[in-house]
Amino acid sequence: MRRLLAVLLLGLTACSSVTRPGPEDTGEQIYTALCVNCHGPNLVGGIGPPLGPGSNAARQPDEFLSFAIIEGRGRMPSFSTVLNDQQVEKLISYIREVNLPHAVVESRGGRLAEDDVISSVAEAYRRLDT
Repeated sequence: MRRLLAVLLLGLTACSSVTRPGPEDTGEQIYTALCVNCHGPNLVGGIGPPLGPGSNAARQPDEFLSFAIIEGRGRMPSFSTVLNDQQVEKLISYIREVNLPHAVVESRGGRLAEDDVISSVAEAYRRLDT
């Protein structure tokens, strides 16, 4: 029982330890600083649910993800005092970038040549810049 309690406390500590990202940090750096302990490397999940390709989170609108990040959800703490709006946007953009190739393949019925993926990703980045 003590061992289980120790593991639970360690897990909660890992999820709640917060390093404040700087304003110049990328979405990936913010994810690594704040999210990787619970959501795992490459958004595969762990203590927290997966955020990567095929996950429920990947299908949610940006507003939902923003609300979850700012307010917290379930066991996830609020990051309202840690992240500003621009940092939240960068974090959501990173989650979308990781999910983009999978979403393109899924939208084309699972059949997509490598050149199609590259051109689709390039087009998506062009749209983000405008």
